[in-house]
Amino acid sequence: MLWRIPEAAFQNLLAGSPPRDVLLVKARAGRGAILRELHEALGGAILGAGDFARDGAADEVFLRLMDQALANHPVVIVDDLHVVTKAANRNARAFLLDAALTALLGEASSLRRKLIFGTEAEAPWPLVRRAWRIELE
Repeated sequence: MLWRIPEAAFQNLLAGSPPRDVLLVKARAGRGAILRELHEALGGAILGAGDFARDGAADEVFLRLMDQALANHPVVIVDDLHVVTKAANRNARAFLLDAALTALLGEASSLRRKLIFGTEAEAPWPLVRRAWRIELE
């Protein structure tokens, strides 16, 4: 592996017992490799910028895709969250994104879903507040 994460932490993720049901991986390099390995081990849906950055409303597309993924998969992995955050900030909708993420997190919790997010920048406040965070240099 090209990235470093404590083996016990990774094994907890694979065993389905992280301290919280939301994981946030912040890294510029190696983040995609971590998320792909988690996807291989855990299954579920995996979304990235190629899925939600097709038009100018990446934040709206992201929310629609998340609704669909949560309805159909026990694990949802999202890479490139910074693309969604930038789109919301650019369109002066950061607070709307926060509200929508809060609702998505609540829905995921009620459905007993795991959410894993990857970003290279600061994450929206609802994720920062609720996620188990791994930050890699």
